[in-house]
Amino acid sequence: MVAPAATIPVGRWDADAWHRPAEGDLGLLVLDGLVVREVNVASRGAAELLGSGDLLRPWDPHNELLVISADVRWTALAPLRVAVLDASFTLAAARWPALMAVVVERAIRRSRALVFQLALSQVTGIERRLLLLLWEMAQRWGYVGRDGVVVRLKLTQETLARLVGARRPTVSTALGRLQDAGSLSIDAAGHWVLHGRPLD
Repeated sequence: MVAPAATIPVGRWDADAWHRPAEGDLGLLVLDGLVVREVNVASRGAAELLGSGDLLRPWDPHNELLVISADVRWTALAPLRVAVLDASFTLAAARWPALMAVVVERAIRRSRALVFQLALSQVTGIERRLLLLLWEMAQRWGYVGRDGVVVRLKLTQETLARLVGARRPTVSTALGRLQDAGSLSIDAAGHWVLHGRPLD
């Protein structure tokens, strides 16, 4: 059983028009790379960060269940490689319940991550919110380095602000305070390095 693979270059991605779905298509499974999905409502925005193992269905209508229209934008932060789980894949996978269970698990994992982000946006104190987010990212995209836990992501302060539900100037100030306090630093490659232990 083979799902066709495709690569999306770094930059804005017209995800809605990229693939014309057929009945039975499951979605796009991210094999490698990083993409941010931003949603703007009433001049405010939020974002989710997606990477290897995440299941996407960018062709689904964004405003189907919304009264207020939302603008959705996709940006590949690193070359994105995806497997197209099309109708032929669905038909073949139907013979393997364990495989279908894994696909469903990927979708559920994404919904749980979004609930975590929603809860994170309610945490008092922007420094605490940023540290919680970075430690959570380290679980997935980090490794233990010589000076601390390195988060192998290069995210703009604007993207970080959208991920924690804050404004970019506020995030900039908070990151400076966290560096002054020794909670984090930036290595030569431009990655965040976390010091100490995760917050409770």
